[in-house]
Amino acid sequence: FAFLFLHSLVGGIYGNLHSNTYLEKYWNLGKTIQKYIPRNQSEKSNYTLSTFRGNGSGHVVTRNHRKTLRNQNHIEIDISKLNEVVSINHAEKTITVESGCSMETLIDVALENGLLPKILPELKDITVGGAIAGGGVETSSYKYGLFNEICKSIYILCGDGSIRHCRRDSTEFRDLFGALPGSYGTLGIILCAEIECNDAKPMVNLNVKTFKSIDNGLQFMSEQCHDKICDFIEAIQYPSGTMAVISGFLDDSNHVNVSTSSSYRPDNRAEQWFFEYIESKCQENTSHRFSLPIKTYLFRYDRGAFWMALPLRFQRSVRFILRNALLMPLFAMTHNNFISRTLFRRFFTTRLLYSLLRKAHPDIVAQRMLIMDVFVPWSKTKDLVELVRRNITAYTTPIWLCPAVLSQPRIPQPFSPICQPPSSHHHPQLYMDVGIYGRVNDYQARRYTRQIDRWTLKNNARKLLYSQHTYSEEEFWKSPSVESQTPLDRGLYEHIRSKYGALQAGFVDLYSKVVGKTVKVDTIGQRWRSFWSYV
Repeated sequence: FAFLFLHSLVGGIYGNLHSNTYLEKYWNLGKTIQKYIPRNQSEKSNYTLSTFRGNGSGHVVTRNHRKTLRNQNHIEIDISKLNEVVSINHAEKTITVESGCSMETLIDVALENGLLPKILPELKDITVGGAIAGGGVETSSYKYGLFNEICKSIYILCGDGSIRHCRRDSTEFRDLFGALPGSYGTLGIILCAEIECNDAKPMVNLNVKTFKSIDNGLQFMSEQCHDKICDFIEAIQYPSGTMAVISGFLDDSNHVNVSTSSSYRPDNRAEQWFFEYIESKCQENTSHRFSLPIKTYLFRYDRGAFWMALPLRFQRSVRFILRNALLMPLFAMTHNNFISRTLFRRFFTTRLLYSLLRKAHPDIVAQRMLIMDVFVPWSKTKDLVELVRRNITAYTTPIWLCPAVLSQPRIPQPFSPICQPPSSHHHPQLYMDVGIYGRVNDYQARRYTRQIDRWTLKNNARKLLYSQHTYSEEEFWKSPSVESQTPLDRGLYEHIRSKYGALQAGFVDLYSKVVGKTVKVDTIGQRWRSFWSYV
């Protein structure tokens, strides 16, 4: 194993990264994994392995499920040092970055060099590795697909201790390359990736159109996606039934276009949050135009985590208010006003909000919050939105709608949230990411999650696996006893894990990592700590 690891390391990495610093980091990670590899390749490790970033970050749900995996035979590998920009290729317009590099770091480096990644997920602390293995989506995904599809090549540290260089234009390791989206770090450790970019432009001109019915809004979005005129497109469906479709156009000018002049900046502490500003304009006019700097636009939802940081903004439950009576002064001050936005701005960054949410017990989160992205065929979008509005009356926050396609349909991606079968022809099918984020005011979120899970099983839809789930193993994996079009192929998954050493090394399997076991809050102390972390 040491020989194979060294051979692949020197042959596959050295010519591209040109730095002993990176070699040493990857070598140390490889040695860590080798400690737990059985000498007999046919045997399975007595340990289970998973990764974490030592700074305490990580996704809310997978980090909480990690608590159920911890035991004397569970090993966590710290990958927090994989956070650097490796190289920039101006000729090919690519940037090679390590998997722990955040989207904020990536866009800062890219803009300094006149480049703009084709897709950039909208929250600053999302990492490159997380966006690849989890299925990162953004408003340019209707053109370019998910984040993994703008990666020309990816270096992966496999369970056998070797490093594979997976390239999009090569048949070598193609099965591993295609299996990464949706694998959530269970097939190996993503070391670094080469990301495709376009030429950067400083401004984005935004055109907001208001629709009273979801049918008309979806029809307009479909036409925009078909024509591919705009650079970005998304929609916000409000509880009132109003739907705002927001189209973005990159602009070369270094100043605000006079015809779209607006002083609004969502990153200014005194301004309304982005979704509130759009809602206020929807009430005034059927259309509105304004401009934002490119970085401000890309992270427009980072303040307030979309709309999850305004617990009383959409609450209509007296019971909810009474049960949180002690926090009423704070909640009242966080309502939409100049003073609260100015004073409490630092409390509503996504970085802080998610760090607090990670400390809450998973059972508390499962009872009180719906946080999920559901990828559905375009024709099923209206059905899911109406299901949420009709059956989940306790959910009174907006719904995010973001179109996406598989831009590389020739490469099989069996675990991708877009479950389009591979095709020999370039005919990508348009899907919609339906983002459901927010609290429910009757504490029945787990029951509502189950309703949505059942709906996905019957409607050719898939959830991003970072969220809460109620799937049984039979429902999660393809099974003859379950009537479903979307479960994942367990045989194929285990074959890839075995082929590249993840199974033998003991990497946690996908179901255990993203679904796991439900853990009850047992003691008063646990409930108290979880409650305050949660609120």
